[in-house]
This record gives sequence, C-alpha cells and structure tokens, in this order.
Amino acid sequence: QPSTARIPPTNWVSVYDNRLDTEDFGGGRQGSAWTDAPDGDSEGPEGREYNCAYYHAYAPFEPDLNYRNDRVMWYMNETVRFWLQRVDGLHLLGTQFLAEDDSFVREIDPCNEQNPCEYPTTRYQQMVHDRTQHQPLTHVILAGWRAIADSFEEEKALTTSISLPFGATNLSEANKYFGNESLPEMHRVDNPLTATIASKDVHFVKAVLDTYLDQKRGAA
Repeated sequence: QPSTARIPPTNWVSVYDNRLDTEDFGGGRQGSAWTDAPDGDSEGPEGREYNCAYYHAYAPFEPDLNYRNDRVMWYMNETVRFWLQRVDGLHLLGTQFLAEDDSFVREIDPCNEQNPCEYPTTRYQQMVHDRTQHQPLTHVILAGWRAIADSFEEEKALTTSISLPFGATNLSEANKYFGNESLPEMHRVDNPLTATIASKDVHFVKAVLDTYLDQKRGAA
C-alpha cells in the first residue's frame, strides 16, 4: 500500500532534531521543523483540500509566527509596547529565528556518507541554515521594536542572545543585530562565541575580542 505520510514542504529541521520523536517534545516528524496542522487538511478554492503543516524552529508546541502578516506584526509591536510601559527593558532570546525565507528553498546539508562531518552530532548541526536564520526581515522587526523603545521619554534597553553557525569565529553576523546609525536595533548582543571564550587559549580570547571590538566600531 502507498504511504499516507505527508511530505514536509521543505527539508528544514528543528533545533531539537531527532528529539522531536520523544513524548517530552510533543511528538512530530523525526527531525522535521514541520508538523501537520491539527485538523489535517484545509479546504481551499473550489472546495479542494490541501495538506497543511506549520513551521516550528523548536518543538511542535512552539509554532513560529508569520511576521509577514500585518496583523501579527501589529500585535507583536503592541506586545513590546505593553511591556516597555511596565519594565525598563527586554531581553530577547533567539532573535535569529524570527523570520524565514518565504520562498521555502531547501537548506544545504553538506554531510553524507561520502562526505561525513566529524564535529556535528545531529542533523541540525550539519546543515547550513541560510533560509531559517538571520533573515533581512528579522532586522526590520527588531528596528521596529527599537523605535518603540526609543519613543519613551525614559531610557529603555533592548538586548538579545543569538547563536552563530557551529564553528564560527567571525562576529560580523552578530554585529548586524546592533543595526546602524539610521536604523538602530539592539543595545547589546550576546552570543555563545563571546560567552564561552573564557575556556579558550588566552591568545584566542584576545584575537576574538579585538575582532569583536573592531567590528562593533564598524557597525556603530
């Protein structure tokens, strides 16, 4: 009998990778960042039924928002405004996942039997996430939130923690989250490279910090 399993819209995988099959993460396709919609199908034009799935960078119970939807963007802007009226600042986790490429192009998986990767331990670590992280729309979203923060008379701080590609030693991608003079974004950007360098060789630490400061000056 032919398989009734639906094919995911893309080969994008979840950060949790094969752990999606465990009960702790709510089930779902092994490794896939796509989960079938609860009702299975959706009725489209002329009564035709279409298979539906939703995207989640993490677990199936943490669906990603579609910031290309004006209502979603408005609601999240108002949410940021609501909290900044009550607190001195916000720390945003994983902002590199805010938006995805809406062309749904497959991501590159450089590891296979002919070209095994030694360092990565999961499929997610093997792949090049150029379609699901650090998208241009992400910086539009963050610049909008910074504008909301700057609209208050009292100073409000926006900080973020992001991850960089595995093995990365260049902070240019992280520094984009500061924005620029005309469109500022975050006041502070944390990432694993600068957070974990204390365990590295002292010369490596100095080189990374020098590079970070040089790039930050260039972004300012």
